[in-house]
Amino acid sequence: MRKLALFLILVLSSIPSVRADLVSGPRLSFLWNQFNSVTVLDTFALATTDFGVALLRLNPETGVFNVDTTVLLSNRALSVKVADELALVTTSAGIVNVLDLSSLPSLHMIGEFDIGTDVDDAVLVGTDLYLACGYSGLRHYAVAGYESLTFVDSSLAPVHCVQLEFDSPYLTALDDYNGLLRYEPDSTGLGPVRSLLPVPRRADYFFADGDTVIIP
Repeated sequence: MRKLALFLILVLSSIPSVRADLVSGPRLSFLWNQFNSVTVLDTFALATTDFGVALLRLNPETGVFNVDTTVLLSNRALSVKVADELALVTTSAGIVNVLDLSSLPSLHMIGEFDIGTDVDDAVLVGTDLYLACGYSGLRHYAVAGYESLTFVDSSLAPVHCVQLEFDSPYLTALDDYNGLLRYEPDSTGLGPVRSLLPVPRRADYFFADGDTVIIP
């Protein structure tokens, strides 16, 4: 036991110290078991869980988000992307559910897309739907209503496409084996890959904030 204690002291003393002063404790919101993703919309937040989607409302007095409305899904909800007054929820079954956000806190399902393959992420730009389909690459569809899709084109350049972000006029795709690929879609389709940022180690996801990209 003494040897073990001495070893722990030596290890701890060899680690550079990191200090962070916390003014107060964290503000917590509780929902079922865990969040798979969270998107904040001003005083609301959309959270995906193993059971579906929850809309949380901010309490201005406590600063805490509390569950207001839930939409239960038959499959695990993985991610959510907001486009104007719509939310696209990608599930573990490869189905993209479309929710209407125009009358929050009411939350309504108005359609779904099922292309018969796995879908890791979805981005809607006007009537153009871009899907990250894992080993099937990046797919581009035209949307008619919220249940009918017409295939436009695709790109197999991402070996394993898992995430998409649109920042006009660029569409950025994450190939978690190789890095970030940037497209500049136009009326003719996706077009060629404009640029590639290699990532030496496998990336799980990325955040884009203006000209800055963060890749854990």
